[in-house]
Amino acid sequence: QRTALKRPDELKLSTPIIVMGLMKAGTTSIFGYFDCGLDANYSRITHYDCDPIHKNSTKIRMSCGKHMRVNIKYRRPAFDGMDNFHVYAEIDAQENHGGMTLPQW
Repeated sequence: QRTALKRPDELKLSTPIIVMGLMKAGTTSIFGYFDCGLDANYSRITHYDCDPIHKNSTKIRMSCGKHMRVNIKYRRPAFDGMDNFHVYAEIDAQENHGGMTLPQW
């Protein structure tokens, strides 16, 4: 039997929850855990995509890591404009030139 979905303010953890794992470290599973357990009417959860402008679009999205890198480059707070998610399940980025942005480092 499935338990009732929770609102973020009912968690025993403070939010935002920021998963610091690198690629292939289970971030998709962690995202699935919170996506299944938190009531979508009250919670905001992201896995990799932190660009609120394109969230319902098929256009190329901006990853959390790239968004953070751009913010830091322009001397803004790292999470500025990242839509105040309750859970950030993956915060790295694959760049167009083949490089990686890994805010965890």
